[in-house]
Amino acid sequence: MRENVRYRIRLLQWTNDEDGGRNADVRRRRREVVWRACSRDILFFVSTFGWLLEPRLMKKMPWLTYDFQDEAILKMQATIQSAIDGEPKDLIQSKSRDMGASWICVLVALWFALFRPNFSALLLSYKAELVDSEDPKSLFFKLDYLLRHLPKWMVPNMKRKEMVWRNMDNDSYIKGDTTTEYSGIADRTTCVVLDEASLMDKLDSIWVGTQSVTDCRIANFTMRRYATYATALTKKVEYVQSRLYWTLHPLKVRGLYVGDPVSGVITVKDKRYVFK
Repeated sequence: MRENVRYRIRLLQWTNDEDGGRNADVRRRRREVVWRACSRDILFFVSTFGWLLEPRLMKKMPWLTYDFQDEAILKMQATIQSAIDGEPKDLIQSKSRDMGASWICVLVALWFALFRPNFSALLLSYKAELVDSEDPKSLFFKLDYLLRHLPKWMVPNMKRKEMVWRNMDNDSYIKGDTTTEYSGIADRTTCVVLDEASLMDKLDSIWVGTQSVTDCRIANFTMRRYATYATALTKKVEYVQSRLYWTLHPLKVRGLYVGDPVSGVITVKDKRYVFK
């Protein structure tokens, strides 16, 4: 983290170098270089300008993605891009808790809205306060947080009102809504994100209903025992599957071992861990 923070400081200094206005052209060209790099590489963008809020620690921190998050980000980006290119695709992102999955959904939507013209995303959740509120769990809180920590020169002319963020420079926008069985049926959008889909009432109707709204549906949810329709989506081979389970998280698998219930044999998976 220290190295990443030092790098971010150096880059910000490089793009904000001022000398009484005499270096205005140099500064503009440097910012164009960084802008192009961000527009071409979403992982560069998040590793350079992404910030997270960790309420449990009461602090913000630079977003240093784990390998499993990199894979999920690139898979979601590719799925949306495929739909833009004329090949409809849907993504099922099943996850454990505390894997950064909702942040990933918001990040990818924001990246497209910043760097691609005429993009639109519809963010859905089962409760209004989880779509747009001051609650850090809400999707638009995450969107506002990512935007607030961008350099000022990277933030576009924009409009923000309840459940809507619009990039006025390229006519891209992100909207939000709560879910009913008729969610989004009047919309036409580049992608629809169903966050915490396993908690949505009548998910089957919502999933079918949004098919005519977009060429890219993204269902993001924690696996739950009685969420039968959401579980069924994870078994559909026609959908792109992204699995963010806790066993992929390097901080959650310290000392991981697996016991065979029949033989009783214990297999230690984390060979580096020293047990007390």
